[in-house]
Order: sequence, then structure tokens, then C-alpha cells
Amino acid sequence: MTIKRRLISAGMTMAVAFVAGHFVQSQAGATQSNVVPQASVKSQQPATVARPAVKANFNRPVNTDVIGAAPVKMPAEPGFATATLGFDPQTSALATRLAGLEPRYNTPRGAGLGLNEFGLPCENALSATPIEGGMVRLSITASCAPLARLEVVQDRLRFALRNSVTGDLSVDVPALSTLPVFIVEVEDGPLLTATAQMPEAAAYDRVALQWQGHSGVQIHAFEMGADYDDAGHVWAGNAHDAARAEAAQGGFMVRLGDETLADPRMAEVYSHPRGPQRLDGVVRLNIEAEVTAANCGRDLIAETLQPAADGTLTASEINLSVPGCDAAGEFLVLKNLLRDLKVASN
Repeated sequence: MTIKRRLISAGMTMAVAFVAGHFVQSQAGATQSNVVPQASVKSQQPATVARPAVKANFNRPVNTDVIGAAPVKMPAEPGFATATLGFDPQTSALATRLAGLEPRYNTPRGAGLGLNEFGLPCENALSATPIEGGMVRLSITASCAPLARLEVVQDRLRFALRNSVTGDLSVDVPALSTLPVFIVEVEDGPLLTATAQMPEAAAYDRVALQWQGHSGVQIHAFEMGADYDDAGHVWAGNAHDAARAEAAQGGFMVRLGDETLADPRMAEVYSHPRGPQRLDGVVRLNIEAEVTAANCGRDLIAETLQPAADGTLTASEINLSVPGCDAAGEFLVLKNLLRDLKVASN
């Protein structure tokens, strides 16, 4: 099947602005070590977790070895011997106390007061652990915010996740510097922070694309002359992994965020190892936007992040008018928004 692609020229239907902080606002003059995120996007109420009702079964056999209790004769059934029980659960004081529990079963009174809905203590924590490929594994605990929206911030990069039903979640994020600061904003909850020592991050060239909503934008990297659908064509549909980069065979793509959230916030990060490679050449970097029913005829806003010569992230805002819905299925190719990467062989 042939896919139609339109080459979009800057200054015609697309406007690109090199900004200091519009797409993701940050405090003026803040360094990476003291970045403070601005107000979160609109909250989404977490779903209620249903609990099975507790039913007492007083007709099951009970322990016959009750010391000091008078034996009670139960009616015999045909073919069975008469059972002797240590007490009668139907008339005991315990049965009277338990009889009214089932219809009144509810969430423990302490829920919301230092306990979650399972009656366990609320815990809030964030840890950042270095892993291969210059990546960081974020382990998030917000046990009193199950299914809540979590906004994750690293420098100017921001994306949103949905917490798990148990309140524990982990995500692997490319480190954008050798000393990244991570901030997690918990919906209607605390602000969690963590840092990591990441000297390995200096061994990678990284570019990022981030957007809000269902824009359909993607990074496409064409390594060493690769064309569409070649092994060296790296994008979300052919992402590869960090092991490929560790072996100096090429780059890899990471997609971050949860598209099922209301007003999702998404990001993609392409990483390519620096230093001698198996092949030399250029990695061409394009941004493409698929025309879909969700974005046709609308304005699309996204932002690119790429390190400048001094290592600081340079942000470029993209404002694109998407063609009408009769163009659904086509791809808009936005060239020259990201600098190509030069790679030298051994």
C-alpha cells in the first residue's frame, strides 16, 4: 500500500518558533537542579475500585474441640451419623454481633486519613535508578492515589501517566543530562522529586518531541541512508532498544505517556550513541504528522527539544494547520526542524 506524504515548508502552513518556555512553562532563570513545574493540567477523578461483599456462612462445619462447651445434638441426615458440635453458631452471642456486619460493610473509617481504601498506610516516594542506554528507571509510589494522573517532568520534557490500581508504577526515561532532576506531580496529591548520577548520558545524542492531545506527530530517524521500512528507519513502529545502542549498531526510540488519559500529554525521545560506530554517515531526522479524524482541519501544536552546543536544551514550538478530513491517512513531513546527526565509523 502506497502512503501519501506531503512535504510541508516552514513559513507556509507551518510556523516554527524558537521559544524560551511556552509549551512547557518553567520558572525564569531556573537551573535544572531547581526547576519547579507550573500548575498541572485538569485533574481526572480516579476510578472507584469495587470490593466483593463479605458473606458469613454459619452452616459450614465448625471446630468440635471447644473446651468447656456443652455438646449440642444436630439433626441427623439419612446415611450420616449425628454430628456433635462444641457450640451452636446460630444462637451464640458472636452470631448476634456478626449478623449486622454484611449490609453495613464499607470502606475503613481511616481511608483518606493516612490510609488508602484497603486500610493500608499512605506512602509517597520516587526513586531514580540508572539502567542501560543512559536511561533512568523511575519507581513511583503513591498508594493513596490509585489510577490517578501522574505528570512527570525532566527539565523541559513533560509527559503524563496513569497510576496503577495498587499505587505503584515504574517507567524508563532517557536521561537528558548527566545529573537529571525528575519531578512527579500526583493528581490531588504530593510533589515527588528524585535525582540520579548519569555520566552515561553524555555518551548519547538525544532529541525529543512532545505534544498534548491526539496530534498524530512522530519522530522519524533515517540512519546511514536508510529509507522507509528499512532496519535503519527508527520510529515508534520500529523503535529498537537500548541494547542496539550499547552495541554501537544504531539508535532507539522511546515513547512516553498514556494516550488513554483525558487530555493526554505525550513525548518521544530518539537516542543515538556518540563515538565510533559500525558505519559512518548521517542520521536524518524528520517530524511527521498523520492526518486523522482527531486532528484534521485543526491547528496542531507540538515542541521539539534538542541540545545546543553548550549542552542546554533548545526548544522549538511547532504550530501547524492540518488539512481537512478528506486528507485523512496522509502524512505531513516536516523537514529541517531537527538537526541531523553526524556519525563516524571506527
